[in-house]
Amino acid sequence: TAGLCEETARYAVYRWWIRSARTWREALMFGAGHGGIEAILLGVLAGIAFVQLAALRDTDLTTLPLTAEQLAALQKQLADYWAAPWYFGLLGAVERALALCLHLSLAVMVLQVFRRKQVWWLGAAILWHATVDAVVLYVFTLWGAYWSEAVLAGLAAVSLGIVLALRSSEEAPLQEPVSTAVTVAPAPVVVARAESDLEEKLRESQFIK
Repeated sequence: TAGLCEETARYAVYRWWIRSARTWREALMFGAGHGGIEAILLGVLAGIAFVQLAALRDTDLTTLPLTAEQLAALQKQLADYWAAPWYFGLLGAVERALALCLHLSLAVMVLQVFRRKQVWWLGAAILWHATVDAVVLYVFTLWGAYWSEAVLAGLAAVSLGIVLALRSSEEAPLQEPVSTAVTVAPAPVVVARAESDLEEKLRESQFIK
């Protein structure tokens, strides 16, 4: 679902909003902007969650208007959160950095719909996005967060490979044409004829005296 919605939205932005963005570099900027905004929003949500959990850490939870089941669930959530190692909290930042590579590849793939006039690139982007999400979720379910991040790192490397493979040769700057003007020297025959005419006029001038 995420792949279908996000890539369709990406296509719509290319189609109706940034119609002039048709280069590889502009696609990278678009993908970085998408991934960056997503990372910022998730970072804000994570920050809000941290503030809430920190506030509840020293609070007597029994004073809150919670049922017994809700109280037990909240106590377990707090215990698990604060018992986790400090570096566990960095996984979110690592995941966003790796996801940015995915967004770059998807932005370049959807761009090919307009550069190459082939709509199947949109389907390829949707499929690639859905594949990454499904594989990472499957690994997370079986082996946990660390293995899922490792797999995501491998998929991010594949995404960067897609970005480089789709780099257009037209992105190279055009070179200024070199002037080919050539100064043509006077032909030897013409020079010799001019010298002969000059000598003849000099001889004639001797008889005019």
